[in-house]
Amino acid sequence: MQESPETGKYELRAGIACSALGWTINSKLGKPLHEIHGIVPDYKEKLQFSMDRYFSKMSCDKPIQRGSWGLEIGKLLFAPPNHPHHDLRASQLSSLELEDIYLRVDWQILRRLPVSRAIIFNYKALFTPFVDLRSEPYIPRLVARIIRDGKKEIMKYKGTWHVEHKVLPALDEWAKEQEEQEIVPKDWSERTLDEDPFFPGWNI
Repeated sequence: MQESPETGKYELRAGIACSALGWTINSKLGKPLHEIHGIVPDYKEKLQFSMDRYFSKMSCDKPIQRGSWGLEIGKLLFAPPNHPHHDLRASQLSSLELEDIYLRVDWQILRRLPVSRAIIFNYKALFTPFVDLRSEPYIPRLVARIIRDGKKEIMKYKGTWHVEHKVLPALDEWAKEQEEQEIVPKDWSERTLDEDPFFPGWNI
């Protein structure tokens, strides 16, 4: 990403994507931030101004990291817009097994280069078996709450509907198990954990 001398906006000048879902470099190349994120719910209304300002003020010694998550069937890394993998999101398969569902997190890092002042954006896709969430304190209740009560447009963008018929009953069952085992208090209200972005006991 580099600042345009004409507009002052940051544009994608060059890149390679080996693990993109639903998009390609060609569809983003040469576009400013707000066009790259045009399909992201609320971006224009809530994020565009602050993102443009952040990019213009970002320093070289303060890279940032964030994660973007979704629930996927299988561990496919790369699927352009016309890939048959996207057809899986059009239905809720009764034969789907929990073991075939994965939490995908794209860990993203942004860093400014000192000479060119360009901003490098890279990410790595990590897959966690969905069934592993069973042993993570508080996580089943948190994920279930997000899926049920998350903003409709955002959850549609994330594309979780095709697995919700399987994951929600499982999450509810695991949350109940954690309460019965006194891992999670029964009167606990869902909130951001103190250990965020981890969970209690993650390093044991």
